[in-house]
Amino acid sequence: MNKFMGWMTDSFAPKVNKFAKNAWIAAIQEAIMAAMPMILIGSFATVLSLVNIYVKGFPDFSMIGTFSFGLFSIFLSYLIPNSVMKHKNHVEISKQAGLAGLAFFLILIYPKLNTTTGAITFDSNSFGTGGMIAALIAGLFVAFIMNLFTKFNFIGEDSGLPDFVAIWFNTLLPIIVILLVGWLFTFQLHFNLYEGINSLFSPLINLGQSFWG
Repeated sequence: MNKFMGWMTDSFAPKVNKFAKNAWIAAIQEAIMAAMPMILIGSFATVLSLVNIYVKGFPDFSMIGTFSFGLFSIFLSYLIPNSVMKHKNHVEISKQAGLAGLAFFLILIYPKLNTTTGAITFDSNSFGTGGMIAALIAGLFVAFIMNLFTKFNFIGEDSGLPDFVAIWFNTLLPIIVILLVGWLFTFQLHFNLYEGINSLFSPLINLGQSFWG
């Protein structure tokens, strides 16, 4: 038995280590783990809210779940590109990548704009588990673009400018490209990327929104 367990460990350890060293997979894992406290808080609030059905006068904690686990996709859209940049040794632009991921995700979920009042309306379901796949894809896309443009630094380290100014200018172009993609699909072609992604991954999303998921 010990020999068999040793063989299993030796056989699968290289594969596990290979995935663990992959910056993209490690970033996804790290992002989900970082958001885990919010998931646990939201899940606990959801369970407490069930008590309200059977016990009159018991406080309704559902809004705590809405503003914790219910914002899970927003958290992922920031954390994934942020984490990828760190794993790719581009720590100096990790926050900018996270902000770009958040902005792109908000465009991707097809907001409705009231040009008269200036109000922006979002479907709150897209902020929770319903938008998780879209947030993951948005985060990876943003990370890909940001990582691609690290090869084309317009202001080098020997420019004499402060580092933060160089970072500003070196991240302008990739962020513009990212936002232009979202702007093109959502506001020009009027194509709902969020619904397109969800329809493509609908079996997985339906499982995730179920009790067992």
